[in-house]
Formats: sequence, structure tokens, C-alpha cells
Amino acid sequence: MSNEGSKTLGGSSTALTPPISPAIRVGDTIYLAGVIAREPDGSAYAPGDPVRQAEKIFEKMSAVLASQGATLQDVVKLVTYFSVPLDRTVSEEYWEVRRKYFGNHAPTSTGVQVVSLIESDFVIEIEAVAAVGSSASAAGQDN
Repeated sequence: MSNEGSKTLGGSSTALTPPISPAIRVGDTIYLAGVIAREPDGSAYAPGDPVRQAEKIFEKMSAVLASQGATLQDVVKLVTYFSVPLDRTVSEEYWEVRRKYFGNHAPTSTGVQVVSLIESDFVIEIEAVAAVGSSASAAGQDN
């Protein structure tokens, strides 16, 4: 596959810099790799706290999208990986964070419970796809 027409975005060196692109733009589509709440020194932000980690992740996503003239309103798909047991409380707290950052915007979404993420202090990882300038709305709904 050719990289022509694609642009690697964002990224910063940390103590652990994996050989991946944090985000790639192809045309008007931005693909964000799984984002975790990693601090610049490589440590986990708010270890074990899915709510605070989700907030940090959405802030990081917002910054990458903003660098490309996009916002969270342009996100058309989210996949969220949880390594904490999902019960009603965790789910409701996560949805509240989503509402804080996305408002009524409802991108297609999948939530997956996994045994663990790359390190045990990280309990949530979120990947996204955004269509720049789309101000996406759910099919059959007006946002």
C-alpha cells in the first residue's frame, strides 16, 4: 500500500515511543490510533481511574483534531477498550464524560472489555475516525 496522500499527525516522544503513528490523515479522513492517558514522562495519568483517563484521552484527541481543522463533532466512529469490569456505574460515568466532550453528537461506537491494555495502570483506550468538515450527524437524526 502506498503512503501517497497520507500524512502522519501528532505524536510526541515519551519514555516509551512505539513504532506507530498516533494519527494519519488520508484526504479528509483522520484515523486516530488507540489513545491512552499517557503523561509525557511515560507514566499513566490517573492510574486505574477510567473517568479521569477518558477525560484526558478526549482532550488529547481534541488537540490532534484541532491541528487539522477538525473537532470532536467530526468524529464518525469510536472504539473504546476497557480493562476494568464494566458495570452500570462504570458505563454511566463513561457516558457522562462522553456527553461532556461530544454533547448530543453520537458517533458510531463500540465498547469492548479486554483483559488488559499495554500496562495495568491504563484502564481505557479509545480509537477514533473523523471526517474533517463533516459535522457528522447520526443517520435519521438531526444534531
